[in-house]
Amino acid sequence: MEKLIVKFNKSFLRLKYSSSIENNPHFLLSYLQNLESCNDIYLEIAEMEEIQEFCSFQVKTVSFLFDFQANITDSGWDYNEDFFKRHIKKVLSDQDLNSDHRIHNYDLYNNNSSHFYSIDSKEYRTLLKIYDLEPIDIKSFLLTKKIKTIEIIKDLIGRALIIPYISVKNAGFRDSIYFIIPNIKKKDLIKLKRIFSFFNYGFIYEIEGAYKISGQEGVNRFDEGLFIKIKLHKCIISNFVQHIDLLFEDLNINDYLLLINLIDGTQKIKKMKTTTQK
Repeated sequence: MEKLIVKFNKSFLRLKYSSSIENNPHFLLSYLQNLESCNDIYLEIAEMEEIQEFCSFQVKTVSFLFDFQANITDSGWDYNEDFFKRHIKKVLSDQDLNSDHRIHNYDLYNNNSSHFYSIDSKEYRTLLKIYDLEPIDIKSFLLTKKIKTIEIIKDLIGRALIIPYISVKNAGFRDSIYFIIPNIKKKDLIKLKRIFSFFNYGFIYEIEGAYKISGQEGVNRFDEGLFIKIKLHKCIISNFVQHIDLLFEDLNINDYLLLINLIDGTQKIKKMKTTTQK
């Protein structure tokens, strides 16, 4: 872990890690990196002896799940595993679903595009005026006299250079589930997005990158994959995971990672950075 901190230094954004006691714990890291150097990073991580398995990826498209009309009754949240099972069957049989409208997609970049903003561009300098390493709270500016800042935000949103989303608090969500699914077919990727739209709040990222599994030789590169984060209220997660495992089996998806209720590692990163800088 310390080697990764040294490697990425100040480009680290966030760290989460598994809460269970394991010989080989899982870490979920977010960091900033130039697209041009991604291939070098894959190879460098693969050569670290301490890391037996990894999946390194960049995000191409982000989809927000935000719906408070389904899975809820007068008594509160009601996630029913039988409803979820029927939902899966409907998607696999290509039926139209009301939940399809819940998916809001935003493209972050296109590999085939020749247009990128450099750090010297007006757009990049404008972005720096309102954005640090963490998302900003847009509503905190709306009732202030910071007219120029509000105009900057409106302009960047209008040009799809920043993406607004709603952060939910006090809504009864307790658990977080993460899925990393590399190297899947495009048609299966679309089906999985429709299937996970069953849940009310979460994020689905289309990704590309590389991964390595213990016991396999070499690094596997992929152009189509998913990173999914779902928020759930108090429920029996294992029941839903069982249906998802069967779904992956039906779609012949063998390589995937499931992470549940990861611990925030912000303080751990700060401590390790301090140690490595001494």
